[in-house]
Amino acid sequence: MSEARITELLASYQKGCRDFQGIDLSHTKLFDCNLQNASLKGGNLSGVYLCYCNLSQTNLVATNIERSNLSSAVLHSAQLQQANLRQCDLYRASLYAADLTEADLTGANLYGVDLRRANLKYASLVGATLQYAKLDQAVLIGADLRHCDLRRAKDVVLDGAIVDHTTILPSGHYG
Repeated sequence: MSEARITELLASYQKGCRDFQGIDLSHTKLFDCNLQNASLKGGNLSGVYLCYCNLSQTNLVATNIERSNLSSAVLHSAQLQQANLRQCDLYRASLYAADLTEADLTGANLYGVDLRRANLKYASLVGATLQYAKLDQAVLIGADLRHCDLRRAKDVVLDGAIVDHTTILPSGHYG
């Protein structure tokens, strides 16, 4: 997507358009943008730079966001069911109360991420880094945490999560 198309997208958003389903934003840069309440459902956001963007309450269901940088992005109550977030950089992003049911976060950087009240049912977090992540009241039933680093993660309840000897657990937890 060219710079002109990105400008057009943001102008459409400013005018009240929220439906951008199936959009291809792959390998673009949208630093510090606001797409709150937009629908990007089923779109291609692979390799996108979305640092500091506000994606709160955005519909990202079944969206390809693989290898994107969402460091410090705000995704409060975002809908990310079945989204592909493989190898995403979500360093210090806020996914408070986000729905990540069946999302693929394999190999993602979730260092310091806010996942309080997030729904991670049946999500794949294999090989993800969750050091210093906030997981208070997060739902992890069926979440695959094998090869996952949870050192210093806060308020983790692992009931129903898939862990094994490769999972690095926070102090006080035993697999």
